[in-house]
Amino acid sequence: MAVAAEQLVEIGYEAQYEPYIPMVLETAELYSDELIQKRAAHFIGSIALEEAVEIQAADAPHMSLMDALHEAQRGDEQARNMVRINAATDVMERTFKSGHITEVTIEQDENGTLFQYGQPMQEVYANSFRYMDPSPCMRKRMEAEAINGHRIQTYASSGVLDDYAFVVFSLVPDDMTIDAAKKEGFFTETMSGVIQVTTKKGDEITVESAFVAGKHDDITERHDITSVTSMLSELGLDFEDKSTTEILSQPLLIHKSLIPSGVSSIVERYDNQTSSFFGLHKPQQDYEAYREICRSREQSMQEVSDRVTKRLIDAAHTITSPTLASALLNKISEEETLHRALTDISIDPKVYGQKAAEHIVEARAFLAEGKITESLVSMESAKETATSSSCAGNLRQYTQESKNTDNSSSQTCKEVKDGEHVKCPGCMKVVRAIVPNKEEIFCSNRRCKLAHPSLK
Repeated sequence: MAVAAEQLVEIGYEAQYEPYIPMVLETAELYSDELIQKRAAHFIGSIALEEAVEIQAADAPHMSLMDALHEAQRGDEQARNMVRINAATDVMERTFKSGHITEVTIEQDENGTLFQYGQPMQEVYANSFRYMDPSPCMRKRMEAEAINGHRIQTYASSGVLDDYAFVVFSLVPDDMTIDAAKKEGFFTETMSGVIQVTTKKGDEITVESAFVAGKHDDITERHDITSVTSMLSELGLDFEDKSTTEILSQPLLIHKSLIPSGVSSIVERYDNQTSSFFGLHKPQQDYEAYREICRSREQSMQEVSDRVTKRLIDAAHTITSPTLASALLNKISEEETLHRALTDISIDPKVYGQKAAEHIVEARAFLAEGKITESLVSMESAKETATSSSCAGNLRQYTQESKNTDNSSSQTCKEVKDGEHVKCPGCMKVVRAIVPNKEEIFCSNRRCKLAHPSLK
């Protein structure tokens, strides 16, 4: 691995030192990374013990989506912005699994702490540990993402991001089955992943995320791992035989001169390995021009995000737990994006599952023929069978109808905690429990008769 050094250069009779600037650095091999990983381990342990997170600003409030909804309903504009960004992110990640680029700005206070809409970025990682009950594989990925968050915080504070971009490759896990990956929220039809670039642009820190396919189509073998390793080999790095979790855990610092167009430059290198476009079997286009298409797409989806935001805030008084807030976001976002999918052919129907996709295609055909009633009936069927998700690891939704005729809407189960995985006696599925208080427990499967009333 190349490291910063000084190179002796002779000029005439004099000698001087010219600094050698490495173009690519493996963060896991830097001397500073040992301390970063120790801080991250303390951070994760602190969350488990519900202690104060050391890296967080002392006066920074802990705010979950539930808290933001309550504050937004009371008129807090910063909380409303937080709800809005949650809604907008969910809408885009739910509907476009490949061929899309997003860009967000991260704020930095006088202490160097990174924020987004008033929430410390470390709180985003903390909430994952607080409110999720991951499988062993997903736990490793969550820990890797938390470490990467600490790396970004360190590099932003030290000025490294002035000259370098922090680059992460988040691919579909290769150590779990397709069915398991699908249940975790990964879009396995094209094995879609994310290439993320964090750097400083002017006075702002930005995060660019490119959603790329890991397969050319839904019947070919995945190429994403070999595409990434081949691309990195061209940069002088050996990532052969590394798992997707190891690749996620070993991000890079790439000098910005190597990637003048940011994440677009990396996507182009990725595509060159298989002559694809954003990982799909499509003719390549001008990547910078395509970014404008992505920006226009996000603007056109803003009305959908606004409706999701409004519905969430209007329902804030019914939200009694962080898990319920996530479940409601999942439900409303799916409903609103499904409505959009009827007329927006840029949305792949398969993001809602095979059964729902068939109904959406049928509804579009009916609409084209002017058969409005039939189209609406098909969309209602799509709604009943949809199984979409936004980012992997989010609250899971199950499509099977209840097998139990018990019409009770709650039960007493004091030992179950909010967000804990339990087998529901109503739908007989393992779901995340919604526990608003010590006397009630609800199912997060909206199709179950024990589902929380706000999810039905």
